[in-house]
Order: sequence, then structure tokens, then C-alpha cells
Amino acid sequence: MLVWLIDFFKDIFLNGFLWLFWFLPLAIWTVIWQGIALWRSARNNQIYWFMFNLILGYAGVLPIIYLLLFQKYKRDYAKNL
Repeated sequence: MLVWLIDFFKDIFLNGFLWLFWFLPLAIWTVIWQGIALWRSARNNQIYWFMFNLILGYAGVLPIIYLLLFQKYKRDYAKNL
């Protein structure tokens, strides 16, 4: 019983932390892209895109699609004068 318990914890601590090397960069990538997409969709009053990105914006794929294809660009009228 004790040997099984030691092997169990050894497997968790040695192999269990391997996911951290994949999860942490993916989490940072997702937070950055999702944050930008949520901020821009909120500023452009696109409530449906905001909710869609908030719920389904995993791994930055949907926020990147939104930012590249569907965001409204506001003109800076001060530059055009």
C-alpha cells in the first residue's frame, strides 16, 4: 500500500507538472488576444461579439478572427483635417 502511494505521488509530481509547460503559454496567449478582442468589441458597441468572445474565445482563435475580419475601424477625424 505504501509503495503504491509513493508511486502515485511520484507520477503526479513528475508527470503532472508537464502540463504546466503547455498550459501556461497557452493561457497567456489566450488572455492577451481575448483581452484585446473584448476591449475592442466593447468600445465598438458590438455586444454580440463581446459575448461570443467572452464565452467561446479559447486559445485566441476566435478573438484573432474577430480582430482581423469583423472589428469596426473608427476613423480619426482629427488626422484627416
